[in-house]
Amino acid sequence: MFKEWQKGDPRRSSYDLAKQIRQEYNSGDLGWLKQGCSQAIKQAVYDAHQALLNFFKGRGFPKFKSRHRVRPKFYVPVEKVKVDTMRVTLPKLGWIVTSEQLPGKTKFSNPRVSHDGKYWYLAVGVERTETTMPTTGDPIGIDLGVKTFATTSEGKQYPNIAKSPQAGRLVKKLKRAQRKQARRYRKGESSQNYRKAIAEVRSIHRRIANLRNNHCHLVTADLVRNKPSVIVIEDLNTSGMMKNRRLARAIAEVTFAEFRRQLEYKCEANGIELKVADRFFPSSKTCSECGSIKEKLSLGERIYRCECGLEIDRDLNAAINLAKLAS
Repeated sequence: MFKEWQKGDPRRSSYDLAKQIRQEYNSGDLGWLKQGCSQAIKQAVYDAHQALLNFFKGRGFPKFKSRHRVRPKFYVPVEKVKVDTMRVTLPKLGWIVTSEQLPGKTKFSNPRVSHDGKYWYLAVGVERTETTMPTTGDPIGIDLGVKTFATTSEGKQYPNIAKSPQAGRLVKKLKRAQRKQARRYRKGESSQNYRKAIAEVRSIHRRIANLRNNHCHLVTADLVRNKPSVIVIEDLNTSGMMKNRRLARAIAEVTFAEFRRQLEYKCEANGIELKVADRFFPSSKTCSECGSIKEKLSLGERIYRCECGLEIDRDLNAAINLAKLAS
């Protein structure tokens, strides 16, 4: 539908999209859509309309969401969500037991149900009054890397979870499962054993992603716990770093973008100022003692040595230089 549009053609509104979908599933081709909630289909139309508006504004072409490669999720009408003790009711599904108690007598917004390959999740927006405590700590700088995930200007280091024994065991298990899946593949066929192999690979990917995400949450929570007045981080060109075929996998495993996303909203919730250094600021090449800048500094040099006599860990030196940008 999007690819058929040419410059000069009339733009399609959400009403046009809804009308086209209604005609198709009334004709019988998409009759299975009637099994779900009609409000979820309407919200999907609104989301597609928003993607279309972004396309017309030059924000990129909409991405096709395949049921095989995209996390399944759907919208739930706010007025249809009812909360009871350890359960909720959803349209077309009825009462469903939950693992956590949702807050009662609270106004919800934008409820969404998603599936991660094993569990189903209900995410809702809740209105509440934020109370932030005054910041009392000193400014800190954070240097991110592959060998060590994060190094602070205070000298504290957080290890790279991708190098842990637990992650190593999961990676080996993933390779075996992927080879098993490849052996069961038959062109033009989809056997039950092949579908089981796909589910096994998806389950291992889920465990690896949860391991990385949990580690990122632990690190960011520990950074904001001491209430520093300012946190300074680097503006890393992750997409450019991924072009290095020797480091692309290692960089993807440390999730720099997710670390920044979590740190941004946690700093905002705790009243901490978050500063992002200029992308071309030479934090690693600058001496934290005298301020001189080296012309060349290879990745293999893990100890920073300056003519002034300073010998310091490369990551710690960069973190100290970032902390000085807070003033």
